[in-house]
Amino acid sequence: NQQPTNSNQQLTNSNQQLTNSNQQLTNSNQKLTNSNQLTNSNQQLTNSNQQLTNSNQQLTNSNQQSIENPLRNTVIIEVNSALILQVVNIQKRWRACVERKKFLMQIRRKQTLQNLLNELLATEISYVSGLKNCIEYYLKPLEVDTTMSQEDIKIIFSDIQMISSFHFSFLPKFEQAVKNFKQLSVIADIFDELVYFLKSYTQYIRQFQTSSDKLVLLMKNVAFANKMISIKQSTNPPLLDLNAYLIMPVQRIPRYVLLIKELIKNASDDTDKVGLSKCLEKMQKFADFLNEQKRTAERVNDYLILTSQIVGLPKNFEEIIITPELHGKFTVTKNTKLQKWRSMTIFVLNVCLIFTNFRSKLLASTTGFQYQYQKYILLSDLIQRPSTTANDLEMVLLSKSKPSFRLVIRFKDQKQITDFTEFVTATTIRKNSIAIARK
Repeated sequence: NQQPTNSNQQLTNSNQQLTNSNQQLTNSNQKLTNSNQLTNSNQQLTNSNQQLTNSNQQLTNSNQQSIENPLRNTVIIEVNSALILQVVNIQKRWRACVERKKFLMQIRRKQTLQNLLNELLATEISYVSGLKNCIEYYLKPLEVDTTMSQEDIKIIFSDIQMISSFHFSFLPKFEQAVKNFKQLSVIADIFDELVYFLKSYTQYIRQFQTSSDKLVLLMKNVAFANKMISIKQSTNPPLLDLNAYLIMPVQRIPRYVLLIKELIKNASDDTDKVGLSKCLEKMQKFADFLNEQKRTAERVNDYLILTSQIVGLPKNFEEIIITPELHGKFTVTKNTKLQKWRSMTIFVLNVCLIFTNFRSKLLASTTGFQYQYQKYILLSDLIQRPSTTANDLEMVLLSKSKPSFRLVIRFKDQKQITDFTEFVTATTIRKNSIAIARK
């Protein structure tokens, strides 16, 4: 029993020794492997050094070739320099072209502004000269002549003397501003001051249509017509006709508006544009106001012509209808109590409708009155309703006030009924807006 135990112990020891030997062998192999890796690394390093040496050798050879044959590289450098110089020259020419265009644009804009200012001054001088000729050669001789009454002179020439003196005093300011032109702000200041004094045009524009009609009426007088011809031919060159001078103030304000718009269009400085835009807004409003005054005067004149053709108007009609204006005239048919349709004419004024009948041709030719007054109704009391019949061209007019009023009328076509409705509606709205403005 003791012997096998010893044998096993010896066997175990032998195995342990064998294991240790294997471990040592493994370690030796690991060291050998590490040595091989180091050898490979050294080999790679050697290869890299060889490549670097080759590169240095190539660079040395290139430098040697450059020293031996410098003409080759010089040609390459000259070619690149030529391309670069060409590109630079193109860029310079392009920049010069752009700058030249900007410069020419500025020159053209300045030249355009100068031309506009010269036109402003030239037209202002011509305008003042025209007003002066009208006063010197027409107004003053007619004041001492018997061919015209003082009342007719006042109607025809109105406030032209005041307008002439006002522009005559402003002319030196325009001349100085144009001759010493530096900034458009100076021109804007002159226009701003000018707008304030243009209020003197109001009465002249309002009376212009009456003045023109009066002049046409006077020209039918042979003595007056001969007087006009003699005045016109009294100078060399001959003067313009009187109506050509009288219309100048009417045309001057719109001319100012156009010139200011052109100045704004060609102004380069934003500050100048702002100043001129404010002047344009004021001038445009005043021009619109004068146009409205002119239209109002024309409507009043049309009404005066109308009243000369209507017989039977109430005596206090003009006291009831203050400042009447004629806006429209419609020939329709009305339904009478006997269910008969008869022709009638409705005049649309700014405050009322006037209903009239046609007079016979004999009465119209002998008395000069073409219409017989029937009734009027204020627009504020008017009620429009469609007819109860199937006819779309019929309309019922009613009155809110007493005594009550009811009239059935029939229009010629759909366009006439549409125009009538629009006239009445627009006139009523305009009347209300004017009443609010006056308040």
